[in-house]
Amino acid sequence: MRDASKMVTKINTLFTATFGMKGRSDKLRAVSALAGRQVESSKDLTWDECKAVIDSMEQAAQAPQESDRVARLLALVSAWEDSQRPAAERESEDI
Repeated sequence: MRDASKMVTKINTLFTATFGMKGRSDKLRAVSALAGRQVESSKDLTWDECKAVIDSMEQAAQAPQESDRVARLLALVSAWEDSQRPAAERESEDI
């Protein structure tokens, strides 16, 4: 079994150094979206989920400005959160 603990450390480093995010709730919201499931702690992530989170964060991190990097990350989070809402709720907003 692969150990995800070093990857969790990398995720937390990316949040702070690349995106300037320090709040636990904001980080967990992003991790949940990027992992594709609700996460109570980043320590709950599997190695594969860590890989997916890091890959998405590194893709968003390619923007030159921190504000643009955060915007890219938040766009991914919003898209996942929208996909988790019931279809009827999403459709009523389209009207």
